[in-house]
Amino acid sequence: MYIRRTAVVAMAAVTTAALTLGGCDDGRPVTEGSGGKGRPRPMSTAEGAFDVEKAVRDADPTPYSAHMESDSFVGGKVTMSISGRFNLNSRGGATARVHSGDGMPADQAVDEDVVMTAKSIYRKDLTHGVDSPWQEETNDGRQMGNEYANYARLMLGLGPKARKGMERLGGVPVYRLSAALSNDQITAADPAAGEKVRAIQKGAKIPCDLLINKDGRVVRMEQWLGRTTAAHTVITMTDMLPGTYKVTPPTDAIPASPDPDPDPDPEPNPARDA
Repeated sequence: MYIRRTAVVAMAAVTTAALTLGGCDDGRPVTEGSGGKGRPRPMSTAEGAFDVEKAVRDADPTPYSAHMESDSFVGGKVTMSISGRFNLNSRGGATARVHSGDGMPADQAVDEDVVMTAKSIYRKDLTHGVDSPWQEETNDGRQMGNEYANYARLMLGLGPKARKGMERLGGVPVYRLSAALSNDQITAADPAAGEKVRAIQKGAKIPCDLLINKDGRVVRMEQWLGRTTAAHTVITMTDMLPGTYKVTPPTDAIPASPDPDPDPDPEPNPARDA
């Protein structure tokens, strides 16, 4: 049950799925299979360059939707992948596929379709077949997606050392921010992630990279998690559209039941949580 809870947390704020990846100049290892597709490239000219601070400051705070891909790795092997469309800067709305990879123990394998509204999360466990029933869980309805802007503002506030310059991602100019963040900094940007990080990192800093487009939106986030930087997650956001998209919940779901123990999760484990 723990891994499913983790997958749902990832749906609710993709950043907290594995809590995780990294960057460039502070000794972080680079492993095969760690998000190489669509790898950013340094810009050879200033063409398309923009003021990242102004872009983030002027970013539109209204709701929007984006296609998200999240891949988590331990030791270069995929442990969890999430792919779907999310409403951001809003109180819910997403449809996604959540599935584990070769890096996840077979007895913890996950393969789910997930539909999320402001009030409920619906899961279909595909490991039991496509005809398995939808299960409803209560959703806290908290704001989604604003944590990315929080990370951007936080890292810009660290000054020149976090500002790594312009690159291109898929031919599009982006600006890289890179820093190792403390527990308190993570918690300030994203309280849900901060809680999990505090238990796992035990005071160790977390390398974090953001790529930001000219509209001030985060289009890629990477972190390393674990005191030996064992877990690595890459989150990309594409096809951003203004406003929210309509999410239709399944009509035949088994209703949510009260949870007698709201947080029975065992002590966090970086390999499992990724």
